[in-house]
Amino acid sequence: MAAGDLLTRLRGAVYAALAALLLVAIEQVRTGAPGPWIEAGASALAALCFLTAGLFIATALRRRRDGLTRRAYGWGVGAAWALLAAALALEVVVQAVQLRSTLSGADVHLTAPMLRALPRPPGATLVDERPGPSGTQSITDDLHVADLAGVPAFYRGTLPGAGWIEDSASTELDLLRFHRGQFEVSVLLDISGAAPPHQPGDYAVTVDEAPAAVSASP
Repeated sequence: MAAGDLLTRLRGAVYAALAALLLVAIEQVRTGAPGPWIEAGASALAALCFLTAGLFIATALRRRRDGLTRRAYGWGVGAAWALLAAALALEVVVQAVQLRSTLSGADVHLTAPMLRALPRPPGATLVDERPGPSGTQSITDDLHVADLAGVPAFYRGTLPGAGWIEDSASTELDLLRFHRGQFEVSVLLDISGAAPPHQPGDYAVTVDEAPAAVSASP
């Protein structure tokens, strides 16, 4: 196999892999899947643009050597546009990384062990765990259970035994709050109205530093 044919096949394989990654990232972002899919998609797009720019530049140089100056100029303009698109994609990557570090930059060295030590209803499965915004100690677990309506009774029956005191001022149907010392546990049910019995559903458990008024109470 000639070296040129091998290079063409290799370039085609790289293009296909990057295009597949870009399509997967777009679908994951569209469905709201957790993970750095924006960064992955923008990185794949930038790599595709750089490869395309390199191909256009090589073609422009060949056309110039052949004396086809106007065609070489056209390929050069195409390469410039590809490089501009790559630069914009890289800017998206940088902004997404900075935003992610802000939205998920909480200091969880104290709250993460507390969250993982909390009891869970039988059969509960962890969907996602994510730190809170930078400057906080917040961390949240998203969980799925077979009986969403039984979640409040479960936590009201188990957390007090571990020293967590329910906030009596909280009257929301879908939100429970407990505090212990300077920390607070929030249990948020994904429901609208009363949860039907024995129906599956999702809920979130968050451990964070309690508001000053709450942490100061006995």
